[in-house]
Amino acid sequence: MIPKLRAWDKQDERMSYGEVEYFDDSINYRFDHFCTGADEDVEFMQSTGIKDKNGVEIYEGDILKLHAIFLAPNDKIGYLEYSPKYGYSIIFEGNRLYRQEYWASTNKLNYEVIGNIYENPELLREDRKMTKFEEELFNKVKVTNIELTTEAEYKKSTLINHFKNWHSDEEFQAEIKKLTDQLITRNDELISSNYEIESLKSQLISREKQVMELKEADKAQGKEIIDLKSQLQQQALPVVPDFIGKLINTFGAPEDGKHINYSANYLEIQKELDWIDNHQKTWLTALLIGFRVEKPQLFYLKAKELLVVGDYDHVEDLWLDCNKNFTPKKQDAHKFTQQEIDSMQTGSYEKIEVTE
Repeated sequence: MIPKLRAWDKQDERMSYGEVEYFDDSINYRFDHFCTGADEDVEFMQSTGIKDKNGVEIYEGDILKLHAIFLAPNDKIGYLEYSPKYGYSIIFEGNRLYRQEYWASTNKLNYEVIGNIYENPELLREDRKMTKFEEELFNKVKVTNIELTTEAEYKKSTLINHFKNWHSDEEFQAEIKKLTDQLITRNDELISSNYEIESLKSQLISREKQVMELKEADKAQGKEIIDLKSQLQQQALPVVPDFIGKLINTFGAPEDGKHINYSANYLEIQKELDWIDNHQKTWLTALLIGFRVEKPQLFYLKAKELLVVGDYDHVEDLWLDCNKNFTPKKQDAHKFTQQEIDSMQTGSYEKIEVTE
């Protein structure tokens, strides 16, 4: 099959489509205003043999508009170029390649010829309007020979990988605001948590103080209970005179393992016998569970009249001491029982109860 050719005359800026001429030993192409082999500055383009959605035959240099959904957003318009390695490939912005084996095998309704790079270069420039960011990228990064087959492959291209962490100023500011808001929220949460922690610490200290107070109160109550028990035990014990207490201590009690003989041979003092006869229940209780000795009322004896002279002529009171002599000092006075007072034969004294 003889391929079709067309040519662009750079001087006249004119596109011509060649007609094949057959000779015995060669084939020649004839164009409208020049012949092959002429010296004119001409660009030749070969037909692909494929037609677009409108039935237009596609040549090298044609500008195609594609409608394939798997292409990246900016890869909708490209031009056709031939290379020995990939054949007829569609070149998109940034030299991205859509190889013939892919585009030629798809439904022809996905593309159409809208012009060519010589007569309609503005179609590419219009489609290739780039943002300021994209211009900076293409000035900094040289990207060549990237094979474009699917959107996924496009996103993995060198350009995207190189600048994968880039954000626009608006996105950057939005991200900063988002992070700032998160930090503020987190800081508020930490402040709230610290406040709760301090509050819990305060409560814990208060509880510990309460526990210590309760322990001290328990100690005090324990001591009071012990004292009360002791008092109750003392109150429960029968009260006996001192001479009876001495008598019980002499004979002992049943728990001491002693044999108690209450015969008159041991009870030589009549007053002990008389007390036991009159207080048999108290006597037996004191023997069995114990007793408390009755504390007799004690008295100071003070002279009613100051009849002495000499060393005591300037004192106000005279007190009787243990030797039954007078003393001006109350602290040296003897404390007499009623029994002792009753046994005294002389003296006229005033009884003063001992209250301390």
